[in-house]
Amino acid sequence: MKKLIKILVLIALISISIFGGSLITPLLADEYRDAKKAFDQGQYDKALDFLIIKLRNDIDHKKSVELYKSVIKLVVDTHLNEASLNESKLLWEKAIMEYELLQDLSLEIAGIHPMEEIKIDGKKYKKPVEIPVIDVDAKLANAKNNAAEQHYQNAEDFFHKGEYEKAISEYTSAFTFIESYKDSREKTSESYFIIAQDLLSKEKYRDASKKFISANGIIDNYKNAKALAVKYETMANEKDAQICYERGSAYVIIGNFRDASDQFNKTVSYVPNYKDAKDLAIKYKSIADEKDAQSHYEKGTALANAGNFRDASIQFSNVVSFISNYKDAQSLATKYKNMADEKDAQSHYEKGQAYMSQNDFKAAEKEFLSANSYLKGYKDALALAEKARNAMPSESQIASAVTAALQKDIPVSWVGNLMGGRNAKLNTIKVEKIGIYNDRERYWPMQIRVIGSCLLNDPFNQDKVVSFDKIGDFMLFKDDYGEWKAEMKGGMIR
Repeated sequence: MKKLIKILVLIALISISIFGGSLITPLLADEYRDAKKAFDQGQYDKALDFLIIKLRNDIDHKKSVELYKSVIKLVVDTHLNEASLNESKLLWEKAIMEYELLQDLSLEIAGIHPMEEIKIDGKKYKKPVEIPVIDVDAKLANAKNNAAEQHYQNAEDFFHKGEYEKAISEYTSAFTFIESYKDSREKTSESYFIIAQDLLSKEKYRDASKKFISANGIIDNYKNAKALAVKYETMANEKDAQICYERGSAYVIIGNFRDASDQFNKTVSYVPNYKDAKDLAIKYKSIADEKDAQSHYEKGTALANAGNFRDASIQFSNVVSFISNYKDAQSLATKYKNMADEKDAQSHYEKGQAYMSQNDFKAAEKEFLSANSYLKGYKDALALAEKARNAMPSESQIASAVTAALQKDIPVSWVGNLMGGRNAKLNTIKVEKIGIYNDRERYWPMQIRVIGSCLLNDPFNQDKVVSFDKIGDFMLFKDDYGEWKAEMKGGMIR
């Protein structure tokens, strides 16, 4: 029996593996347990959701059937009572929500027909579980009718007060509940129409056009609204074109040709053939480009004379962004960029040399690489960058050198034994401080924290492992073969 159980478990695990874990939920899920927990907490809707899932998979699960009989009645009664309460408060929309929820529930349980056992004359029989009849169609229709009427009456009040935007919102709600409720659609279009006429009196033609479009959207071609929308959109375009044309002309007078061109372009965006706006847009853009090109050319010349080649190059590049063939701006932009690159490359190269002389190899490497970034192959910048990089050990080289140094001998003070230690196993090697490069003896002084363990050399404590966490003074240097080595200052007896 035990062997059979093991085989079944193995088969289940293999199935889970093959199907990417898709079998995990059925193996672990317990909808009845979850339903009972929700029921005990008074969460009847949640409990019913779990029971529906359970009974779809196992229609004869006795405990689920028994719980289902209680829960379905509680859920139906709860929502019916809530709907009635909302109706008594004239909260028709909330009542509608309850009835629609019950309608959805009716559809959801339509395919579930659990059976229960009964005894007649000592014999067991099965009969369908009696569940409440969920028929709320008439109640829902009545609630929708009342909701529509409520919104309609609100709309009528707003309409007669001249609050047409609010009236539109209420009329729209009315025919949302019942299509074409009374004359709610006509009144909605009429409200839009009245608002549009008011906007026309203020010469707000574009806004009026939008309201006519809305009126037409509710009832197609209401009072010729579609044609009126087109008419006043055209008038709005004419009006805006005129405004932009006048603004452009005003900018011309004060010599602001760029903004003038922009305004004439806006003019033709409203009315493509408005007067001579298109030609004026081109004309004043050309004048503005010429003016801006000349301004940047003069700035570039001044900057070049002052030795500021980088900014001079930028100014000459700005020139050609306005007029591509303006004088010799393109060649000057290239010329001064090259001069700036040469100047910056030389500056970084010299800084790199200075850092090398101070044994600040990291800073030197950075400067040599910067020099090469301005001019590829500048002098021997890349070679010097490589030299600077190799003048100081990397973290991995430091770790390797320290590990090798501590394999044979561990300082006495680190292990607390006069015989010292050996065979170090290091967990952490961290550089705490780097000193100034010793030019005469050619080594880097470093304080390095070392965490690890080793075996004692003491024959009386043979093979005893001791741990240490110490900071040691090391000297890092290259041997005759260019390999990094490490030694502790003062030797291992310290």
